[in-house]
Amino acid sequence: MAIAVQFATRPLYLQVRDALADRIVRGEWQPGAMLPNEVELSRQLQVSQGTVRKALGELEMDQLVTRRQGRGTFVNDLSRTEALRRFGHLRGPDNRPVGAEVSHHHMRAEAASEVERARLGLDLPCRVLRIRRIRSAGQRPFMLEDIVMPAARFPGLERQSDPPGRLSRLAQQFGLLLGGAEEKITIAKADHDAADALAVPPGTALLRLDRLVYLLDGRPIQWRVAHCHLMDRHYFVRTGGAGRKRKHEGASLSRMP
Repeated sequence: MAIAVQFATRPLYLQVRDALADRIVRGEWQPGAMLPNEVELSRQLQVSQGTVRKALGELEMDQLVTRRQGRGTFVNDLSRTEALRRFGHLRGPDNRPVGAEVSHHHMRAEAASEVERARLGLDLPCRVLRIRRIRSAGQRPFMLEDIVMPAARFPGLERQSDPPGRLSRLAQQFGLLLGGAEEKITIAKADHDAADALAVPPGTALLRLDRLVYLLDGRPIQWRVAHCHLMDRHYFVRTGGAGRKRKHEGASLSRMP
């Protein structure tokens, strides 16, 4: 039976993308599940196969699905994708990704500051959820995270005794469609707050990661600032294929004046 979907004046393939993404977020298709083929989806949504094909291409660009030639289109495990993206850049001396565990977690709901309203595009009056985490490896703290999210998007989250730690899980729980992110990487000296959290002397060189995450419609949903004490680790990025690598070594940071 065809599913009645009313499409507006936006490009049709984007509306089909949003309709399919919404079904993924609502759990209709679980991670690893195969989506119906293009013929079936075009029948359900009453659009052409070409429109469905273009919409699936957009979903793949958004990393919601993976298309495998001759096999079908499969839903990605968003939580695993986010975890790899989040910590996969941090490598140890053996160039393996650094394992991380949360050694401290605190969340509270408060009125948004002027800076927070500007970064998240919020209007007055508004409240935000402020989350602080300390991540450790081998019982040694190495990352301090300060996260801010609009409270209205996550009603009741601050009252949950064990809320999901990953944004992808929160997005699924609250029916949000994650889009992209922008991250600015700089070097900063540890202030007294960061020094105390990471058990380092004030003034220690830290990697500062300033990340803004957007919903699929372009609205900011999370502002995260992390300070990382690299020690013998490095920040590893690969671009342009297997033959091109960029590595930011922790040793070079210690020479910051």
